[in-house]
Amino acid sequence: MTKLIIEDNILTKEESYQIYETFFLSGQVPYNMWMDKGSEPAIVKKIIDNAGKYFDLSTSVGYEWWLHFNGSLPPKNWHYDLDEHYWIEHKVQKNPLCSIIYYPIISNVKGGEFETENIIIEPKSNRAIFMSPNTLHTVKPYTGNRFSLLINSWDYKLEWCHPTFFK
Repeated sequence: MTKLIIEDNILTKEESYQIYETFFLSGQVPYNMWMDKGSEPAIVKKIIDNAGKYFDLSTSVGYEWWLHFNGSLPPKNWHYDLDEHYWIEHKVQKNPLCSIIYYPIISNVKGGEFETENIIIEPKSNRAIFMSPNTLHTVKPYTGNRFSLLINSWDYKLEWCHPTFFK
């Protein structure tokens, strides 16, 4: 059964801007980074700890994370969050413990809704979406400024991710 939790204002405005400034303005973050559990910055840990209120993350060893903003990545059609390399090699779907979508800043956006098979969620500044594994989802096309930090919690290390820059 799909579990989707939406929380607004989980960070202060200053923390939300710090996420934006650290990740999006630096321009230094490649796609698919890895953070070992315990190495995450305090404001990222705060988001992950909120997810831990709804999902059992006790077996988590770390987090795959990436950024999406204003067409920075090609849009994905309907999909599941999964270990894509494992899928390619073995044709077996391995899902994260949970997926997190955090929007630090949304402005002048038309469209861009996060959608599952039966729920549509509007993007909103300082909003987090916590999603159970094996949830089919997509994002509708959009215009405007839509920034999202995406985090998947895993119970094994994804060796193919780039090493984190939080050392």
